[in-house]
Amino acid sequence: MKMIYLAHPFSGQRTNVYKSIDLATKLTMENPDIHVFNAAHYFYQYENVLTEEEIMKRCLDMVGRCDELWLAPGWRASKGCNAEYVEAQRLRKIVGYLPTYECTEEEEK
Repeated sequence: MKMIYLAHPFSGQRTNVYKSIDLATKLTMENPDIHVFNAAHYFYQYENVLTEEEIMKRCLDMVGRCDELWLAPGWRASKGCNAEYVEAQRLRKIVGYLPTYECTEEEEK
C-alpha cells in the first residue's frame, strides 16, 4: 500500500485540522490502495508539548518515510507546507497537487 504524506496548511487553526481530516477521508475513500498520513491532524496533538521546530523536524522525517507528497490547496502560503515541498524535492519524491475542495458545514463551525 502506498503511503501518501498530506501537506495541508495548519497555522495553529483548528478549522484547518478539520479541513485536513475531511480531505484525507475523501482521498482515502477515492483511493483505497493508499494510506494517507495527515500531518496536520497527527501533529495537532503535540502543539502545546513540542516546539514548532520540533514538530517540523518530525514532519520532514515523515516526508522521507512516505512514498509521495500531496499538497493541499493553500500550500504556497504555508511555511510548513513549503518546507515539506522542499524536502520532498530534495528526496526526489513524487509530488501531487490537489484541487480545491469544499468542506462540510460542520467543519465551518
